[in-house]
Amino acid sequence: MKKKIAVITGTRPGLIMMYSLYHELKKNNFNFFVIHTNQHFSKNMDLDIMEDLEIKDVKYRISNSKISKSSITQLSDQIKGI
Repeated sequence: MKKKIAVITGTRPGLIMMYSLYHELKKNNFNFFVIHTNQHFSKNMDLDIMEDLEIKDVKYRISNSKISKSSITQLSDQIKGI
């Protein structure tokens, strides 16, 4: 069974930190995928930076439908989404 690497991020600073890892994995043909936890509650906050950093293939995008949820409920929803 071939192993896969999950790269998990959720914020703009996380995307910036992930930049080098993402492109090295891609360049060296590693079997990986990206999970975005949408911690900003808005796609627009991350789409611009993802475009600038050429991060194109987010496999899973976990949505947070209610901003008023508690932190533990949000985390629980995100884990269920994976």
